[in-house]
Amino acid sequence: TQVTIGNSVISIGRLVFRNCRGLTQVTIPNSVTSIDRDAFGNCSGLTQVTIPNSVISIGGRAFAGCTSLTQVTIPNSVTSMGDHAFYLTGLTQVTIPNSVTFIDNGVFEACRGLTQVTIPNSVTLIYGNAFSSCTALTQVTIPNSVTRMAQSFTGCTALTQVTIGNSVTEIGYSTFANCTALTQVTIPKSVTKIDDYAFQNCTTLTKITALNPTPITINDNVFFNVNRNIPLYVPSGALSVYRSTAVWSTFTNIIAAPDVTFNSQGGSVVATQPVAPNTKAVQPADPSKNGYTFCGWYRETNCVNEWNFNTAVTGNITLFAKWLPNTITVTYKCEGVGCNPDFGVKQVTVQRNP
Repeated sequence: TQVTIGNSVISIGRLVFRNCRGLTQVTIPNSVTSIDRDAFGNCSGLTQVTIPNSVISIGGRAFAGCTSLTQVTIPNSVTSMGDHAFYLTGLTQVTIPNSVTFIDNGVFEACRGLTQVTIPNSVTLIYGNAFSSCTALTQVTIPNSVTRMAQSFTGCTALTQVTIGNSVTEIGYSTFANCTALTQVTIPKSVTKIDDYAFQNCTTLTKITALNPTPITINDNVFFNVNRNIPLYVPSGALSVYRSTAVWSTFTNIIAAPDVTFNSQGGSVVATQPVAPNTKAVQPADPSKNGYTFCGWYRETNCVNEWNFNTAVTGNITLFAKWLPNTITVTYKCEGVGCNPDFGVKQVTVQRNP
């Protein structure tokens, strides 16, 4: 029921422990750098495994079918996980290390007990079925590093909330299809392509926000079986074009999204930011102003109350830049007994102490 692998082993080969259903615990030494394809496939009794920091790659289906494996720590040494590496395991939560740059096909597919997943900013691609049929997963944040995903969350029937990062350019085929508990979605400005059936059967959606001022060309099946009477929020300057563009125009309640306007008060221009209602604005890059230091965004022109970017935006707002001069003028004036009348008034310009 238990196996301790010797310190001379550097690789656990293909199929080595496959179908060892009585195996409950395995200790992998620090000498191992790779766990090959199907190494522990269908070890349905395996409850505990420690992957050491020496492991660089976890092969396809390495732990597939380990239905009793409820937790595993993936070390920062791992740079790749092959297709279906943890398919149909009992994992309840998982943290993907920041050494991983893509999540391969079906890596966590059908992990039906998985309720929580942390995707790091190192990940740029999420491939097909990466989290499909994770029916206990309730929310997910796709970081700003991700540019493309496809069929990644199909059939996540408990998923109520998803945050799509601002660098995603493509929402691929069936990415959120059959996410029947999803209540709202914001499609960021960066998205330029939405493939077929991306939101098919998202029957509980109550609002959609599309932040690209130019409507994306899509097929009608992108929103197949989605209620077209729910609010569709779009940038205020794009109302007419969304109302006249194919598919988008089938939504009967197209509304201007709240605008966050940035008044830089003499500094460099900062673009207005449309946001989904009751969501947070993204703090923009600091503006610049010759001879001044930027000191934050405020609600008033005289800069009394600083804006907290963790605050939900409920309507149109204007934020004002606060500036402090890089230099100040110090005035010296001699007065009183013993003062030399020839001193007069002197002024000195000094650098402001940050």
